[in-house]
Amino acid sequence: MTAGGGLAKMAASSAFVLTALLAGALDTGWGSWLLGGLIASWFGDLALIGRTRAAFLAGLGAFLLAHISYVAGFIARGISVPTAFIGAGTMAVIGAATLVWLRPHAAGLFPAVAIYVGTSALMVATATGTHAYASAWILVIGSVGFAASDLAVAKDRFVTPGIANRRWGRPLYFASQFLIALASGS
Repeated sequence: MTAGGGLAKMAASSAFVLTALLAGALDTGWGSWLLGGLIASWFGDLALIGRTRAAFLAGLGAFLLAHISYVAGFIARGISVPTAFIGAGTMAVIGAATLVWLRPHAAGLFPAVAIYVGTSALMVATATGTHAYASAWILVIGSVGFAASDLAVAKDRFVTPGIANRRWGRPLYFASQFLIALASGS
């Protein structure tokens, strides 16, 4: 990534953190969890400016923490367990298909990738469980978009590297994070 590209990426990441602060994320416990996830994502974005294995693993860890923070925030807000189970069933199928796709390509990183995919699926399932709240659709779309953007990263890292992955993955990722940031104070 060029220096200008890295600066633009970090400016966009800083903007979604600032958006959450302006939306009132610190006004509630669950909003604070979402803000924590956005901050972890900021660090993941910083790590992924590098293209080394160590940078990738640092980014993977930061985004894993973001997913966990979002799950905690959604649960703290309150979820419908039956609805979350419906989301979990759907995501179990999608997650299993993703792991079958990535297994031959992820080599020694497959255990970490499997944990990441499972946590990402849990994030979407718990977001689905927030359906009773007015901003729930924003959280669901943001979570699904975040999880889907991870597929672009996985394809770029493990399967077929190329700019095409970043052309759809990055806009989807940033739009999804902004949605979560906007909903973090509602």
